[in-house]
Amino acid sequence: MQRTALEIPLAQGRVPDGLEPALHRALEANARTEQLVGALLTLARSESEELAAQPFDLADAAVGATDDLAEEARTARVRVTVRAEAAPVTGGPALLRQTVLNLLANAVRHNHPGGSATITPGTATVPGAALPVAFAEVVSTGPVLDRAEVPALFEPFRRGPHPHGRGSGLGLAVVRAITLNHHGTVTATPRPGGGLTVRVELPCRTGPEGS
Repeated sequence: MQRTALEIPLAQGRVPDGLEPALHRALEANARTEQLVGALLTLARSESEELAAQPFDLADAAVGATDDLAEEARTARVRVTVRAEAAPVTGGPALLRQTVLNLLANAVRHNHPGGSATITPGTATVPGAALPVAFAEVVSTGPVLDRAEVPALFEPFRRGPHPHGRGSGLGLAVVRAITLNHHGTVTATPRPGGGLTVRVELPCRTGPEGS
């Protein structure tokens, strides 16, 4: 409602030139508030929601996230690459889609102009495990991180030692909560020279659809 009240006068040209910058700043602040509220609601859902288990492919989510973030990545001058291979899982489609989107958004927003982010879904065998896992992994450039700084990245409202750009500080906290709710694991590893590799692993769906 508040956003609409700001957008309509701007769109209709009814705002004096001297007030336009202030209204644009108000719109940006409103967008950040909406983003924060949405992230908090997703975090609450991911920690408490009973899973409505459905077949889902993390590869579809990776392609969708790449499309959703295309304009933001172009503006930030971050090159995004998707290497989509089937990664079948079972779980809540909306939450799983949000997980993959957050992984890639984090890589784009905590990067640098001319940097890159590559998202790769797929399946892998785990030594000692009876069943394979499905995974979504994002490898990105960015600031240099110490291993000791990594655990804090998954805490709510923690944006790392070099915060900049958009983001509420909830992206990876939401990823962790959703992943744990789906009986999976998430790891983050600093890259030499800067950047991060974040990988979500979930039980791989095997057998007929919906099993």
